[in-house]
Amino acid sequence: MVCEMSFDLESEDPISLIMVAKRFGTHVSTVLRWHLKGTKSPNGEVVHLEARRVGRAWWSSWPAVQRFSDRLTPDVDRQLKLIPRTPTRRQRDNTRAREALTAAGF
Repeated sequence: MVCEMSFDLESEDPISLIMVAKRFGTHVSTVLRWHLKGTKSPNGEVVHLEARRVGRAWWSSWPAVQRFSDRLTPDVDRQLKLIPRTPTRRQRDNTRAREALTAAGF
């Protein structure tokens, strides 16, 4: 049975966590922590890097790193559409804009 936090060795080429660390200019312990403890995404969800231990080495794959990155990267366009400004916020923004235009001589 494949754990949710592991990639498929048969369909994805394995790479060592050392190679992942070198690619992103970080220490291998950071990459291992991404797998073991995860890191928080912008929405507060804890996201783990998919990896497996084979013998004494930890392995992942570039597609697994891509999935990890995708889950950590916010969808800014979607978030902006889902979170409209409240009437109070809209009024405050309008007041600030009006003050800035007046100060600029418009």
